[in-house]
Amino acid sequence: MTKHKKLAGLLSALFLTSVALAQTTTSSPYSRFGIGEIQKPVFTQSRGMGGMSNGLRSNSFFNFSNPASYSALTLTTFEVSAYAKTLRLSNSTATQTNYNGSISYLAFGFPLSSKAGASLGLVPFSGVGYKVSVPTQIAGLGDVTQIFEGNGGLNQFYIGGGYNIHKNISIGVNASYVFGSINEIRANEFNDTLAYFNTRQTNSTYIGDFYFNYGIQYFKDIRENLSLTIGYSGALKSNLSAERNTLAERYQYTAAGYETLIDTVQMAANGKGKVVLPAFHSLGFAFEKKNKWIVGADVSTGAWSTFRNYGQDPGLNNSFEVSLGGQITPDYNAVGNYFKTMDYRLGVNYGQSNVKINNENINQVGVTAGLGLPFQRSGSKINLAVEVGQRGKTGGNLIREEYLNIHFGITFNDKWFVKRRYD
Repeated sequence: MTKHKKLAGLLSALFLTSVALAQTTTSSPYSRFGIGEIQKPVFTQSRGMGGMSNGLRSNSFFNFSNPASYSALTLTTFEVSAYAKTLRLSNSTATQTNYNGSISYLAFGFPLSSKAGASLGLVPFSGVGYKVSVPTQIAGLGDVTQIFEGNGGLNQFYIGGGYNIHKNISIGVNASYVFGSINEIRANEFNDTLAYFNTRQTNSTYIGDFYFNYGIQYFKDIRENLSLTIGYSGALKSNLSAERNTLAERYQYTAAGYETLIDTVQMAANGKGKVVLPAFHSLGFAFEKKNKWIVGADVSTGAWSTFRNYGQDPGLNNSFEVSLGGQITPDYNAVGNYFKTMDYRLGVNYGQSNVKINNENINQVGVTAGLGLPFQRSGSKINLAVEVGQRGKTGGNLIREEYLNIHFGITFNDKWFVKRRYD
C-alpha cells in the first residue's frame, strides 16, 4: 500500500470516528454536572494497568496522556479502539441496568528523527447521558414530576509532538481543538393536566476552541535492560468559546400517551459565552525491565472548583485519582508457546470525582486487567482491557454505579516514511 493511500485511509477513519464519537458515550446520572463525565485520556494498554501512564515510554506504542513520550517512537504506529459498557444503577428502592458502546479513539504516531516524534488523532474529552425523574410537590401546584435529561459530549482532535532536549529528558505538547454539543433538558410534568400545562426548557450548548496539554519525562537506565521513567503531564486553566441556544415550551400528553406541543414560550439563539476548564496535573513513574515487566503509579488532580459555565459556579469538587498497575511478559522471544509472548496486565485505581451531592463526595474505586496479544513476526498487537468498579453509594439519597467496561484496541506498527534505497 502506498504512503498516499495509507494517509487517505487514516483521514477517512478519522472522519468515521468523529461520527461515532458524536453519539452519547455514557449513561451515568453523575454526568449531569459540569461538562459531563470526563473521559480519562489513556489508551487501552494503560487501562489494563489501572490507568497509570505518565511513566510509559515505548518505541512501538505511544502515550497520548504524556506527549513527551512521542520522541521514543521508532516505528509508525496506528491505533484504534472500541468499548462496551454495562452500568448498573441502584438507589435505596430500585435498580436499573444500562448498556452502550462505540468507537473509543483513533490515533496515529510516527518518528520525525532520532530525537523527535509526533502524533495526531481523535479522542473523547467528556460524555453526557442521563435522565432523572424526581417526584415532588410545589405549593399551590400540587404533585409535580421534575425531569432532568442530558446528552452529548466533547471530543478533541489533536496534533502533538515530543522532543528530547537532553539524552535523558523529553518534553512534549498536544495542541487540540475541543468541540461538541451538550444538550440539557429540564421539565415539569403536572399530575393535574387539566389545570396546568407541562413545561420544558432545553439548553443546547456548542463548544469549540483550542486546548493545550503538555508533558515532560525523565528517563534513565539504572542497569542493563532496567530503566526508570518519571513523568509529569498537565494542562493550564482554559477558556473555551461556547454558543448556547435556549428553547422553552409548553406541552401535554394525549389520552393515547403522545406528546402534543401547546406553544413556544421562549426562543433565544446564539448566546455567546465561555466555559472555563480547570488546570490539571498528573505525576507518575514506571520501572521497566525491557521485554519483561513494567510497574508504575500515577497521582492526578483537577482544580474543578474553578470551573465556570457562562460565569456560573456549579459548585464542583476538586478531583484526584491514584492509579497503580503493571505488566509482565513471560518470554518475549518464546518459540512454540504463544502464551509466553503475551502481555499480562493488572491495575487498581481510586479517586474522588468532581461531583459533590448533599455534602457527600462521590468516590470511585476500580480494578483492571488486560492482555496484549502480539501478531507473529510483527510489532503489531491486539490489546484488551477490562475495568470493574463502583462509584457513589445508595445512602443519603445518592446513586451507586457498578460498572463493567470492556475495551478492545489494535496497534499496527510499520515503517511508512523510510526512503527506499531501491525501486
